[in-house]
Amino acid sequence: MAEKTSAEIQTLLGYIKIYPLAALAGSTDLGPLSGPPTVEGDIETKEQKLYETMGEVHAEIIVKNNVKVTVKTRYIDKALELLGAFKKGDNVYDPNKKVELTLVPITAETGAKTLTFPNAYLQPGLSYTPSDEGAEHEAELVYVCKPDEDGKPFSFGTGA
Repeated sequence: MAEKTSAEIQTLLGYIKIYPLAALAGSTDLGPLSGPPTVEGDIETKEQKLYETMGEVHAEIIVKNNVKVTVKTRYIDKALELLGAFKKGDNVYDPNKKVELTLVPITAETGAKTLTFPNAYLQPGLSYTPSDEGAEHEAELVYVCKPDEDGKPFSFGTGA
């Protein structure tokens, strides 16, 4: 591999759009995240065979299309307030607990894209990491995001 000049390296880095992210859960500002969020698919499919032959699979149909999003925030008070609202016997998927979770890039660039999960449900359970030696504390929040009326669990585009 040929060695790149400093100018060539800077040009290549310009193509990589990596921004720190902030998170909004409904009207609750979770602030800048302490690291990149994790987004994992939680899907199930069902094989579809022709009725006449019942042999070869002709399609695989998505029957579950959820996404699990884990965010780590430094806004400990807000995270503890959200998680502290759960009590024994609560329905985690109560429609009143649904929020829109939005991951917003922290940048002045107008073309930066947000990732929005329209049907996010916070999962109970505290994951809190106290800091040492001046580092910031962090709390982890896990959301299960269900698909919208079009069957899509998220949207990706410009604007907040």
